[in-house]
Amino acid sequence: MKMNLWILQSLFEISKSTLNYFYFFSICYFDAFKMSSDSAAKAIMVQKAIDCYKAVITLNPGNLDAKTDLGVCYAEGTPNPMQGIMMLREVVQTDSTHEYAQFNLGVLSVKSGQMEKAVDRFNRVVVINPGNFEAYFLLGRCYAQMGQKDKALVSLEKVTAGSKDGQLIEQANNLIHQLNSNL
Repeated sequence: MKMNLWILQSLFEISKSTLNYFYFFSICYFDAFKMSSDSAAKAIMVQKAIDCYKAVITLNPGNLDAKTDLGVCYAEGTPNPMQGIMMLREVVQTDSTHEYAQFNLGVLSVKSGQMEKAVDRFNRVVVINPGNFEAYFLLGRCYAQMGQKDKALVSLEKVTAGSKDGQLIEQANNLIHQLNSNL
């Protein structure tokens, strides 16, 4: 009995370290994919990230962060973006307060020109995390593109008042200036 317990404990420790290994490399490949400007390198990195995230999810099916990143990999790095969008939707069906999944669904809505859906997603994000100033900025951009200047200005002013990211504040100020110049 002691030997069986020892074997189970050893297997548990190995699987824990294997999970951590796959998760660490998933994130590394994912970041490399997102940062690379070389399309050949991006293709390699996204495939490696997909393989690692699949392993993480196999070892821990409840890891919604890994499932979200895997969805982003499919949506932004493969010829089948709907596979990724469906994964992101599954995440928010499981946990409607999953900030990163909601945020990425908003970004993908912007990329596909679905501003109303993007506004809905970014509004959910800022309810989940009022300190997500990137979401406020993107919300402001969406409102601006939809011709809703007052709502755009409210969102952008939240960025300038609360964010500590100088580049994001500068972008928000530029958009505020553009909106005010187009009276």
